Amino acid sequence: MFFVILGIVLWIAIALWPASIARRKGYSFLLFFLISLFFWWITLFVTLFMKPKNQQASSPPPPQAG
Repeated sequence: MFFVILGIVLWIAIALWPASIARRKGYSFLLFFLISLFFWWITLFVTLFMKPKNQQASSPPPPQAG
């Protein structure tokens, strides 16, 4: 029984890892947590290579005063 509880705790802890990365990048924590409960290795790979949600793609730098 101890190993079952330990396994469940570890399973949830591992699923929190990709979900927390997704939250830092501006995506839904709950959605990525639920997906990573079953596919944590895929979700971890996806979240590591996702661009942050609030980052604009190829925007020019702001003009400098001078």
